[in-house]
Amino acid sequence: MENEPTDHTLLKLTGLTLGFTSLILACRWLVSLVASTATALLGSEIIAVVVLVLCNRYWWHIRLSYRPVAVQKMWHVGWIGWLIVIVFGGQAIGEMVINPDWPAAFAATLMVFLTAFYEETLFRGIILNTLLRKLTGSRKFISAALLSSALFGLAHAIHFFDNVNQNSVYTWLQIGYAVCLGVYFCAVATRSGSLVWSIIFHACFDYPAMVIAFSHTSTAAMSLTGGGTISWLASDVFLFLPIMLVGLWLLRPAKRQVK
Repeated sequence: MENEPTDHTLLKLTGLTLGFTSLILACRWLVSLVASTATALLGSEIIAVVVLVLCNRYWWHIRLSYRPVAVQKMWHVGWIGWLIVIVFGGQAIGEMVINPDWPAAFAATLMVFLTAFYEETLFRGIILNTLLRKLTGSRKFISAALLSSALFGLAHAIHFFDNVNQNSVYTWLQIGYAVCLGVYFCAVATRSGSLVWSIIFHACFDYPAMVIAFSHTSTAAMSLTGGGTISWLASDVFLFLPIMLVGLWLLRPAKRQVK
C-alpha cells in the first residue's frame, strides 16, 4: 500500500473493515444454527482473531507490540483509561455481587478480551500503522487516529445487522462513542508503543454490557424515541466527546511516546 495513492489505501482499509465485519456476522449466523448464541459469539470472535493473526503473519507483515508497559509510566497518558477500569469494571463487579452468575462472568471475560485483542490489533495495530506509513505532515498522527477511529465506528454497525433486534438510533450512538473511544485508544497505543493497555481499557469498558448479554438479560433491543433519544445523545456527547478531545491532545506532536 506504500506506493499507491492515499485514497486507494483508504478504500482498501474500508474494505478490510467491512470484510472482517462480514466474516464475524457470517460466523455468528452459521454457528448459531447448531449452537447457542453465547457459543456463536465466542466462536465467531475466536475465528476473527485467528484469521487476523494469520493474515498479518503471512501477508501484511506489520510489526505490532504487545510488550507490557509499567503502570507508573502510564498514569499521565492513561488516567481516563483508569477511570474506565474503575467505573465500568467496578460496575460489572457490583452486578456480579448482587446477581452472581459465574458462568456468564467467565464467558463475558473471555469474550471481552477476545474482542479487545481483535479490535485493537486491527484498528490500533494494522490500520493505524498502515495510515501512519502512508500519511505525511506534522498532524499525521491525528489524521491517522481520526480515520482509523471512523473505521472502528463503522465496524460497530454490525450490531444493527446482528440478531439482537437493536434499534437503529442506539446503533448510531454506539458508532459515535466508538469513534470517540477509538481516538483515545489510538493515543494510548501511540504514546505507550504497545497495544497492551488499550486492550485492557477496551476490555473493561465492554465488560458490563457483555455480562448482561451472557446472562440473557440484554437490553440491546431497547426502543429509543423522543426524550429517550435526546437523553442518550446528550449523555454520549458529555461523556465521550471529552474523551476524544483528550485523545487528540495526547496525540500532539510533542512527546508521543512514553519514556
